[in-house]
Amino acid sequence: MPLFGRTRRKNAAKGSGAQSADDALRDALGRVLEPHGGDDAVRYVLTGEGADVLARLPRTSFHRFPHLAGSDAEQVCAGLAGDPGVLRRFGRVLDAVAGHGRWGFVLGELGGERWPELVLWFATEAAGTTRPLPLGFDDLVAAAAADGRTRADLLACMFDVGDYATYRSGRDWYVRLAPLPGLVDALREHEPLVQAAVTSGSVVRRECVLALLGSAVDDAGLVPFAPATVAAATGSSGQVRDAARPLLVRLGDAAVEPLREVATGGNPEQRRNALTLLGARPDQREWAVSTAAADRAASVRTVAAQLAAAAAADDADGQEEPLPDLPAVSWAVPAEDAQRIAERVVPAIDAHATSFNRHVARMTEFQRSRGLPVREQRPRPMLGRRGVTDLVGMLRSDDAPEVFEPAATLHHFSAGLGTAAASTDLGAVAAVKLMVFLGFFGGSRYRLEHGSVLADVHRRTPGTDLLTVQALLDAAGVDGREVLWSAYARRWSPLARDWPDEDVAPFVRRNLDWILAETDRTRAVWEADPAAVYSAVATLETPPRRVVEHFYAAALGTRKTDRGPAQEALARDPGRTARTVAALSDGKSEVRLVAAQWLTRIADPESLPALRAAWRTERQDVVRGALLDALTALGDDAADHLDPATTLRAAEKALAKGLPASVSWLDLDALPEVTWASSGDAVPRVVVGWLCVAAVKARSPEPDAVLRYYASLLETDGRERLAAHLLAAWMREDLRPVPPHEAEQRALQHATSSATWLTRPGQQYEGMTVEQARDALLPGLLPGYLREPAGSATASKGVLAVVAALGGRDVVAPSERYLREWYGQRAAQGKALLAMLAWVDDRSATQLVLSVGSRFRTKSFQDEATRLASELAERRGWTLDELADRTVPAAGFVADGVLELSYGPRTFTARLRPDLTIDLRDPDGAAVRTLPTPRKTDDAEVAAASRKALTAARKELKAVERLQRDRLYEALCTQRSWSAEDWTEHLLQHSVVGALVRRLVWVATDDDGGALTFRPLDDGTLTDADDEPVDLPAGARVRIAHDSLLAPDDVARWTAHLADYEVTPLFEQLGRGVHTADPKARGLGDFEGHVVGSYALRSRATRLGYGRGQTEDAGWFYGYDKRFQTLGIVARVEFTGNFLPEEDRLVALRALTFHRLLPEGREADLTVGDVPAVLVSECWNDARTMAADGPGFDPDWAKKTEY
Repeated sequence: MPLFGRTRRKNAAKGSGAQSADDALRDALGRVLEPHGGDDAVRYVLTGEGADVLARLPRTSFHRFPHLAGSDAEQVCAGLAGDPGVLRRFGRVLDAVAGHGRWGFVLGELGGERWPELVLWFATEAAGTTRPLPLGFDDLVAAAAADGRTRADLLACMFDVGDYATYRSGRDWYVRLAPLPGLVDALREHEPLVQAAVTSGSVVRRECVLALLGSAVDDAGLVPFAPATVAAATGSSGQVRDAARPLLVRLGDAAVEPLREVATGGNPEQRRNALTLLGARPDQREWAVSTAAADRAASVRTVAAQLAAAAAADDADGQEEPLPDLPAVSWAVPAEDAQRIAERVVPAIDAHATSFNRHVARMTEFQRSRGLPVREQRPRPMLGRRGVTDLVGMLRSDDAPEVFEPAATLHHFSAGLGTAAASTDLGAVAAVKLMVFLGFFGGSRYRLEHGSVLADVHRRTPGTDLLTVQALLDAAGVDGREVLWSAYARRWSPLARDWPDEDVAPFVRRNLDWILAETDRTRAVWEADPAAVYSAVATLETPPRRVVEHFYAAALGTRKTDRGPAQEALARDPGRTARTVAALSDGKSEVRLVAAQWLTRIADPESLPALRAAWRTERQDVVRGALLDALTALGDDAADHLDPATTLRAAEKALAKGLPASVSWLDLDALPEVTWASSGDAVPRVVVGWLCVAAVKARSPEPDAVLRYYASLLETDGRERLAAHLLAAWMREDLRPVPPHEAEQRALQHATSSATWLTRPGQQYEGMTVEQARDALLPGLLPGYLREPAGSATASKGVLAVVAALGGRDVVAPSERYLREWYGQRAAQGKALLAMLAWVDDRSATQLVLSVGSRFRTKSFQDEATRLASELAERRGWTLDELADRTVPAAGFVADGVLELSYGPRTFTARLRPDLTIDLRDPDGAAVRTLPTPRKTDDAEVAAASRKALTAARKELKAVERLQRDRLYEALCTQRSWSAEDWTEHLLQHSVVGALVRRLVWVATDDDGGALTFRPLDDGTLTDADDEPVDLPAGARVRIAHDSLLAPDDVARWTAHLADYEVTPLFEQLGRGVHTADPKARGLGDFEGHVVGSYALRSRATRLGYGRGQTEDAGWFYGYDKRFQTLGIVARVEFTGNFLPEEDRLVALRALTFHRLLPEGREADLTVGDVPAVLVSECWNDARTMAADGPGFDPDWAKKTEY
């Protein structure tokens, strides 16, 4: 029965009945071409009359024209397919309208025109993603014949890739062309043309043609292309090899002979690649090993050892686990559950429909009142009580649901279903039934609104796993494997990546071969994440050996995006060390480098002999640095492997040809002098240059063990001066502005183009000439262009590794200024500076990295800083919290809060007060406001250093106070606890943090569950609310007190105590109350509909520690985020949204939600129960404070806040 107005797709062609096919085509063309020539264009297409219309057609962009086709595209395509002349003339119209320029085109030109691609784009828009293309290759050939073009010409046009093919979405275009009727026959007929396209030309061209060949031709049809496929699979381009690999797998035995020919007759790199591919086949491994061992090239002979290691792993591997069966399916939902679900879902859908319909009505009225074209939109259907009744009946049925093609508006049901799923215990059966019956699986393959619904179901229903959901979808007639994998493999908001392994592994195990093939097939699809397969296989306890071998090729390969995920997926493989050690002898330096870096992370003592042997024979400086990293990680002393006596000779040899072009800006003669710590002798400048050049070649801002060792040999003050000089020089080069004349020209162009618009009626400079407006704009634009950087110093970011190894406190402030000023324009450089800071041996550098990770304007910087801080903590053997505790700068003040400032013969004293202001005293003990000008009897140089130290101390105190206040508040929210010993040493006794700790009330609990509350006093002792002394029990855990931990009477006593002693709490710690909520709720909507001005909301959110959320389409953002770094949680106050640049407009709060931070910038929604109760309560109070800045709840909030 039709549910909620759903109908099956009608297969009858438009134009049947009273209207003839010709009339239907004419009407459809008229609607399509109305904005592009109208009736004149239609007459030309159908009759060929009035060709002069082509010169008068308005131009538009390539991507815009086909999207205007709408539902008439099918009718037009049906008419075009039957008449080559009509098709060719329609192509001329498309070319005249949208064929200009190069941007956006993937295919080449045909006789100087773009019509074939435009027609094909129009046809794919008509077909959508579920129906066959309405035009065939032969239709295009027949149309091209009018210009004397042949089938070969048309194929050559398809193989002549355009600029846009360099983008992933451009390459996906070739996959979409694969079903073109007649294309496979053309490929077979012109085999030499295909062979040439696969083996020659640009990398992008070969990738695209291989993608087309793999998608269009079946396995048997690939055999004639085996030599070309093998040539691509063994060539020098890793991208082309990856594109050819799935075709090679499909060729099976047909690929063996061509591979053997290359293995014995190709160049060394081709032979290596061919032997590696043959060695992956058990039946060819023996031949591959013997052939590799006998090869004349050493780089090829190393393949034999790698294949032997793989064979040993195969021998140790047992039988593959049997494939799991699909679970049995029972479709009936209990009556009570069905009624409850329907009562939630239908009203939610109707509410969204009402809001949408109201918005459409207002927009239509606005368009008509302004004389604008009205875009007709169908209203969303209302379901009402009949919908509830129908839905209950469907849910209670024992029958599997039937998939329907969704009506035009039914995708909007997803919002209602999502709302219901977030607030209802919706089981897997009910969820799948609802999604199927609401048309979720009848449209675009990658739309997948169901992902969040299934995520909610998994969160609320224990035991829900992907294989169970696949069984439900399969039983409903949906390809569950394809639907779920496409959701899992999405780049954004993927499904199930954060689920436990046991809920994903059965699905992966059952579908593994298909998943591998699908990953290769969709590598060019921009929505699909190629790294998803590694996450999936990592859920398997014992992946099949054939998959493991495939992953090792990626883990030790040249594709950086695959390398890390592949290595992570292989973390549990017992043969990992042996396989990686074998790669140390590889002929490619990049492979050796990757192997050494991986062995550093593996840190297996079994690799030590091989690493030492590799060190003795390695000649590449970059690889040697990675090898020494691995050796020192395993306990070796760098001094045992490096000989400083030979340093000068090595440096002179390395710089014999001068500095590389990437560091040509570095003036060695201008470098500050630096000396050896042991002898005091000056370090030759050529040695410093060699360290810089080696670091630049490593292309990393993180210093390797070689660089760190040599840095340790240098005198401290000199090396820190050198680091500051190098950082300043690098920044100077990176920010070197464009020449003044070029800046003036750019500013003039900008001013002229803006003036043309701004002098129109109603604009800012109405009534002025363009020249007058240009002259008015120019002074404001020129300063920005004068400071615009001319280029970038990212190619020489390795210099920052030298800064990291040598630097101290002086490199922190300029790095922070750069990050604050240039974060939005020079992200790569900013992240390189963060990586540098994570290696600088200075507390202020570490604290800057931590502060960026917790509070910064750009999410990508926060993620990068958090990753770097976690790695630093791991290097030191600490947790992230311990790193933050133990690296707090003291601004120069010793434990008793004193900073001595010497002037030579006399000394001033700075002492910290409880409020962290400075009490400055002269040598006689008299108070002074600032340090005086030195006397003649003072040491001027020492006095200048003291004055500088005091200025730096004051600035650092402010920064430390701000950061530690935020960190202690986060500790309150997350209910972090310290051991009594750590709390005393790193907090209470710290000269700066101790002052903040004394402004808070604390709770100590012992092993028996006993608890006591206390506050530290200025003398270091502890007191309770009644002024009695407190001693911390041995083994106690200490945390910040909160209303949720204290009885109401205790809260009142401590509030009075703090007031009596005039102690200003560090933040509002007690008295805000405790808010409780449904632990299953996905968000808190207590303040939904509370209106407030957007500027007031921004101001309050900022003061509470929230930052603007992610910017979405058209510059809109819809939330303010507070990041809790140690928990990896983001609290988000959602509102109706504002756009950038912001304007002060009325907005309304929506909900308070919580999200888990995942790798690669992803998030997973959390329920209230997933979040510490104190954090929920504090953030709820934050939202209440934001809401209080407005007049309160407004029943018309949705209408009043629409834009």
